Amino acid sequence: MSIWLKYVLLICILSPGVSFAKKVTSKYVLKNDTIIDNQSITIKDSNQIFIQNSILKQRLLPTKRDYEILIKRYNSINFFNNIKETPNLTTISPFLNYYHNIDPIYQKKPFPLDVDIQPHFFIGGKPSWRGIVVDFETRVKIRLFLNDISTLDNSRPVRTPSYIPAVKIYKSLHFDTSCINGDFLYLKGYHHSNGQDQKPYFDGDIVQTILTRFPLGFVFPFPPGSPNIYNGDFADNFVTRFGYGFITNIHDWDSLVYVKKRSFKYYGNIDFEYHWWLSEQLNKYNLYSKNRINLSLGCIKRQILRENIVDVEQRDTLYLTRPYLFERWRIYLQATIMADRYLKEGTKISHTEVQGIAKRINISVTYAWHLKGGATYLFSEGGYYGSDPYNIYYQQSKFFIRAGLGLGIQRYEAPSNFISGKSL
Repeated sequence: MSIWLKYVLLICILSPGVSFAKKVTSKYVLKNDTIIDNQSITIKDSNQIFIQNSILKQRLLPTKRDYEILIKRYNSINFFNNIKETPNLTTISPFLNYYHNIDPIYQKKPFPLDVDIQPHFFIGGKPSWRGIVVDFETRVKIRLFLNDISTLDNSRPVRTPSYIPAVKIYKSLHFDTSCINGDFLYLKGYHHSNGQDQKPYFDGDIVQTILTRFPLGFVFPFPPGSPNIYNGDFADNFVTRFGYGFITNIHDWDSLVYVKKRSFKYYGNIDFEYHWWLSEQLNKYNLYSKNRINLSLGCIKRQILRENIVDVEQRDTLYLTRPYLFERWRIYLQATIMADRYLKEGTKISHTEVQGIAKRINISVTYAWHLKGGATYLFSEGGYYGSDPYNIYYQQSKFFIRAGLGLGIQRYEAPSNFISGKSL
């Protein structure tokens, strides 16, 4: 055989444009909506299937076992994608905040900076996890105070910031294959402290030490035995929350182009919270709630968009991309009820049983408008704290309003991702 002929044959074999018959082994092969039990199948090209020694089976229907496996895997991925969208936003409020304290001796000026940092690190979503998602959260709350000698604030301090590391485990109970409805159980454990090491209440020696830092003749503004909001130790060492949650997606379809014009996600949860391990003095006088019931409800509005060019003369629209997902806004409500039977209020020296609901409820509503092109929001928030969640300030009750920038996780799918066949 000529050497040139050998080269031609070699090039033909290696060329992707030339098709040669090849053997494939597969238990089932699709042909005209039927399933064929394969013993020996030769595929010449994508349009012709030659069957040798094969037995024609029933119409293509996977077995019940196949369906169960596929649905579990698909639901695990859907559950992960839905659950990571629901945590609260990281928020920063520069000066656009006001806290009205019920007790005027604790009233502070608007904070130059009021920050609630809530980064979330999600693990899960793989079929092998079987509907389990783990969320690691490293939450930090910071309030920067203006100088005000009447409340012991000088040098524009950050007084006793809150550190709240947490781990939350979700377990899907049910999540349908259309990614519409689902419910789940979850268990959360966290720690809450403020990094201070002085006595948690204003005793005589603590007061004398603080007075040395202020002008001579300065009168200490707070009652003896009240929580030491200057540098008092706060340690809520271990807390658990166990609860139930749900997610529901509702879509509004455009019948002309058969895409969803709007998409709403409704979600919520309820749980019981127990504080297992408080510091000794914090636990001693029953001034801090250890049994709580938490409720959260939220809604996310998303819109399905398409990049297009409109031909005015021809009255026609050329769609450049497939539909893509974009969040418009979200709103969520949070409420906490302190369910302790013998919860007290006041100071460690003079305290009484809590009467009524005013000291037993925290409630807030947050609205956030998503800025296009990223994960940033404009947000506003308002509510009432019967017990301020900012660590050592737990005995203070106040109304509040905040506004500023937010940062969150949303399921945003850009047009380029659809063009390339990818999806976030």
